[in-house]
Amino acid sequence: MPAGARLHGALVPLASLGLLVVLWQIAAWVADRPQLMPGPWLVLDRLIEETLSGDLPYHLGITLARVAAAFVVAMAIGTVLGLVMGRVPLADRFGHPWLVFFLNIPALVTIVL
Repeated sequence: MPAGARLHGALVPLASLGLLVVLWQIAAWVADRPQLMPGPWLVLDRLIEETLSGDLPYHLGITLARVAAAFVVAMAIGTVLGLVMGRVPLADRFGHPWLVFFLNIPALVTIVL
């Protein structure tokens, strides 16, 4: 790949993110209500403030611990159900339609549910 193409490939995502920040700032100016639509610099200031105070890392850690616990519980339940469905034909016949149904729901919808 030529050097110019690599440079162009790296600049496009950066330009896209820059455009997003510019549009965000314009929307904040138009809204003219920081409580409704804070600008990117106000959000960055608050992010730094919360990080330095220790609140953000603490609450982020709690949230990630909950996500990990939920994952472990879901994997345990899924493993048990999978083993039962694999060994008991009646359980497989009963569970198969539910399995097909849930496999066809997009992941983002499943997360919300």
